[in-house]
Amino acid sequence: MVSADLNLHALTWTGNNTSADINNVLADEIVPVNGPDCMSLSIRSSKPFGGALASLNRPVPLINGQPMAYLKVQWGIRPSVRAVQMGRLYETDAIVVWPPAPNSSSTPVNWYDGSFQNVGGVVEIDKVASSTAGKVTYAWNPTGCNFGTLPPGVWNTITNIYLFDFTGKTTSVLSTQLNGNAPFLIPASMQKVSANISNWSMYVNNVPEPLVKFQAQLCVNSVPAFYEVDYTLSSWWSDNANFE
Repeated sequence: MVSADLNLHALTWTGNNTSADINNVLADEIVPVNGPDCMSLSIRSSKPFGGALASLNRPVPLINGQPMAYLKVQWGIRPSVRAVQMGRLYETDAIVVWPPAPNSSSTPVNWYDGSFQNVGGVVEIDKVASSTAGKVTYAWNPTGCNFGTLPPGVWNTITNIYLFDFTGKTTSVLSTQLNGNAPFLIPASMQKVSANISNWSMYVNNVPEPLVKFQAQLCVNSVPAFYEVDYTLSSWWSDNANFE
């Protein structure tokens, strides 16, 4: 079974440059502008290495009351010339929350880390760095995949496939692919990353719903900067690895 959630760039995204956990240095401004063809994301930072993100919450389809396990996410990324010159990274995340926390003071193990970033062409994903009293701290690790610098002014398609194990409470990034190149299989040692505790939740008409939060984060490099990147986004959920 496959459930498609397409053209998500046309929906309303929310910019965030105030949450302390986004980046060590927060950018002055991040502005998403949505349209039928793409989302344009502009970042402005008066400090070196300033970062911020835009996000979109989407429901996850259920089968027999459980979320589907496999997720394919396809990002189109078209950097401007200035983005290639002044940007430090493209972070494109898929964070899944299930089950939702019943209240803000409750912290079940429900936060599945599908973080992904391209830093100068090098693909990185999260691994567990430490865990204390159920709270997991993640750290970026290179996967061995190098896309090279994304060229400006043209669309670059990055397709990621995830496996969410809601019984074992782990996330695995199974593969990543740039344009029509062969998929890069993420090493087994970087899979089955432990889920985290959180008070995140989503309820629709008082009914708990699984949530996937898509995030696009940008950071400037070692000098203050302003630049823009265009995005497209579509996703597919499946109960099997072949998406059929």
